[in-house]
Amino acid sequence: MTTDEQDDEIFLSSIDKLGWLRIDHRKLGTASVLEERYGDKARWYDAAIDQAILSLGSAFVGTSGSQVSLVTELRIAAWNGGETSLVERPA
Repeated sequence: MTTDEQDDEIFLSSIDKLGWLRIDHRKLGTASVLEERYGDKARWYDAAIDQAILSLGSAFVGTSGSQVSLVTELRIAAWNGGETSLVERPA
């Protein structure tokens, strides 16, 4: 599971309680590793890594209205023949 949400602990803990694997770039130290190696070119590290991981999926559920979800949905469907769905963000 990936998300650009980093500070909403209630949301993040609800994901963790589901037992889903969540990519946590802060915990992994992704930024410091890539900035050390690539300098300023690592600015979009988290989004690029998330997209690479998501592109390998066999199914996808994303958020309606999200450009990242739309691109991922198209990749999963076209590249992997996977099933996809976009859902509305809860209020």
